[in-house]
Amino acid sequence: MLLALLLTAALAPDTLPTPEVSTARDVSIVVHRQPAVPIVALRVSLLADDPPGYAGAGHKLQHVLLPGLQQRAARVGGRVQVARNSDALVYTLTGPATELPYLAGIIRTALRPRILEATELLQARYDLDEERKAEWEQADAHVRSALRASLFPQDMPAAGTPTSALRLEGGQLLSAWNYMYRPDRISVVAIGDVAASDVENAFRDMGPLLGTGVGEVPLDDFAADTAVITPAAVPQATRHWLGLGFSLSNVEPAAVSITARLLQKLIQQNIRTAQVTADHWWTHHGQAIALVMASSTARPASLAAPATAAIERLQDALDDEQIRVVATEIQREMLFASRTPERMAEIVGQFVDRSRDPNAAQQFYTRLARVNEREIRRVLTAMMVSPPQQVEVPAQVLNVRR
Repeated sequence: MLLALLLTAALAPDTLPTPEVSTARDVSIVVHRQPAVPIVALRVSLLADDPPGYAGAGHKLQHVLLPGLQQRAARVGGRVQVARNSDALVYTLTGPATELPYLAGIIRTALRPRILEATELLQARYDLDEERKAEWEQADAHVRSALRASLFPQDMPAAGTPTSALRLEGGQLLSAWNYMYRPDRISVVAIGDVAASDVENAFRDMGPLLGTGVGEVPLDDFAADTAVITPAAVPQATRHWLGLGFSLSNVEPAAVSITARLLQKLIQQNIRTAQVTADHWWTHHGQAIALVMASSTARPASLAAPATAAIERLQDALDDEQIRVVATEIQREMLFASRTPERMAEIVGQFVDRSRDPNAAQQFYTRLARVNEREIRRVLTAMMVSPPQQVEVPAQVLNVRR
């Protein structure tokens, strides 16, 4: 039954739905109404701004509060997810549309945290420690984490650093949250059978925290955290891995997405024994293209030369048909990913977090079809201005007994 309802609410083949936009005080609210879907996905984000020296504070608080949020949502058949991306702390709740006020109340509770128990803080410290280690444990994650730290030094890992983790006790955590929380940094995206006026009423009173100071401990003055690039141990790898990161500025984001896809296709054709991915990284810190390659036969050094040469070859091989095909691929992927309320809320929300523009996702979708050869060449030229950031992980030497 649910599948049939989702298909009934499927998006048109050439557009994303036009949102209803409302404002409850300073909170940004975007609503995509889908009457055929009797559920609602609420994505509430707070732009990330951890205090200097307290990286990971917001995400630790998410870990502390998550079990209680899940229990409350389960009472009405809902589910809760939390995430900390490069732009924001994100809470996503999915449940019956008729329970909108109750679901909104759960999120409002999370945005006004209580005094924390010692056992909760210990569990959250353990969870964040495991999360930090996981970024370096596998070769793929290690390459991407190291590239991100090199390309965006100001973009701290979601779980913070080992040093900042020692400072995040109960009182400091509440003080750090008071430092971060402002209504004008909150965005609400609602997808499902709800009206903008109902969502506005549910999030009407989102003013500043009361500031009573109960349970808070003043924050000490520390220098800004720095990203850790060197892992504590050699990552596990059965193949050779190479990551190349190209920092970009003053280029059209839609053109960057298409360029990344064109490069991935070209490199994969030329290095058939390697696994190749090219991602467009786009946050409020800036843009970059990250090439990540893995091969069981070619060493990292031998992968770098054909990868960088592909940038020049693409300049010569460009044509409008290639660009049109790739633009259509990306548009279809956006539409496919948006066919469930949860995923659509995440896609729309990511664009809102970066620009605070409720129509940003639709504008990007439309802009993809208008990208031309000149814009792609501009991106490729920007990639060749300076050498890329490079991360290598050689394959482990296995001692095989015969």
